[in-house]
Amino acid sequence: MYPVIQVAGLTLQTAGVMALLAGWLGLSMAAHEAKRLGINGEIIWDAGFFGLLAGLLGARLWYVGTNWPAYQADLRQVLALNWGTLTSGPGVVIGSIIALAYLQWHAVPLARLADAVAPGLLLALAVLRVGDFLTGRVLGTPTDVPWAVEIWDVPRHPVALYEAGAILIALGIIWRWGRTQTYDGFVFLLAVFLASAARLFSEAYRLDSIRTIGGFRVAQIVALAVMWIALGVLYRKHFAVKGESSKSRTERE
Repeated sequence: MYPVIQVAGLTLQTAGVMALLAGWLGLSMAAHEAKRLGINGEIIWDAGFFGLLAGLLGARLWYVGTNWPAYQADLRQVLALNWGTLTSGPGVVIGSIIALAYLQWHAVPLARLADAVAPGLLLALAVLRVGDFLTGRVLGTPTDVPWAVEIWDVPRHPVALYEAGAILIALGIIWRWGRTQTYDGFVFLLAVFLASAARLFSEAYRLDSIRTIGGFRVAQIVALAVMWIALGVLYRKHFAVKGESSKSRTERE
């Protein structure tokens, strides 16, 4: 595994490098799609920048707040940044709120924005999963399949690569067929459905899955529920749009 990488004599944390790469690639694709959908791409970059700053600050402050006794003796350590001292969940929530607030301030249509951002989110998620594989953060179940990867001296399913590959397939499906959407929000809903399907598949090979009573994997239950919700909304929207088209055609006749 590669928890750190050497670049021009500098030692960098692989997780941090992959996260920055994921953010840059995701924003690049989102800005490209935004222009195609009639949204100013620069607004996407600005929202991403402010969201990233707010997310990093929020993730760091959350970690410090929950581990305050460790910092009381030397407050200078609060400024000592390390990828392992960021609480990712709250950081993502805070960053997303700030980015959405910025976009709402510029009156960007939310459904169309979601369509623009969805492919970039899938690409960023795939890159993050590759980062998880490189660092050994996500462990697969032990196996003897020919493509098993030895992590911590045990041959395992490369589960992070499974999910990354499934997400890239989802991105390909969206890039090929999803961009011909008939209503705002279609691409986003399709991306949610496909990303959930990818997690449903890959979760079966994870070692650290949280399970319910009876052995069911929580992540798979959530993924399946999200898939059904997304599919239900797609179904309803499809017939709603079809009905509106028929009505408009009848009125013209």
